[in-house]
Amino acid sequence: MKILRKFEFFFIIEEYSEVSKKEELCKYFLVPFFLSLIVFIPGIYSKNLYQILIENSLTVISILTGFNLASLSIILSGSSESIKRMKEKQVKKRSLRKKRITFYKLYLIILSFTIVWSVFLIIFLLFQLLIQNLINDFILFQKFFILFDFTTIFSSLILTTSNVTNTYFAFFNEDK
Repeated sequence: MKILRKFEFFFIIEEYSEVSKKEELCKYFLVPFFLSLIVFIPGIYSKNLYQILIENSLTVISILTGFNLASLSIILSGSSESIKRMKEKQVKKRSLRKKRITFYKLYLIILSFTIVWSVFLIIFLLFQLLIQNLINDFILFQKFFILFDFTTIFSSLILTTSNVTNTYFAFFNEDK
């Protein structure tokens, strides 16, 4: 694991996995996988699905990444009372390296992970386009890529929706 820490984004992934609850990990990764299976099974018979998926996925994921980057910028540069409260209030039942963390730290970890996840997906989609242009018999790879693409897209959508909800609660709801 020490070798992986030389790459900063692995540090973010490690922190995210440590502060996340098992239910959240299921919601963000298992639910998208099962949703993908529902879409994948009829989709394997479509000849145009893969091309449509790749073309639109890059756009959608790029927009979601931009939204998450904007949210991160607002949180990092803001100094409102809501952000001050987030920096002071500790989260119950969540810790990082056996220390309790604040809502602010938790929110930064979740947003940072979402951005890293989205960038990983963009790189993978670009890699798929490269492979598609280099390999003549791409049909076998398409089946795997369609399932993986749907899973990661659904995951990114759910993560971003969760970030919107967290933003709402951070700024507009005193009870969370």
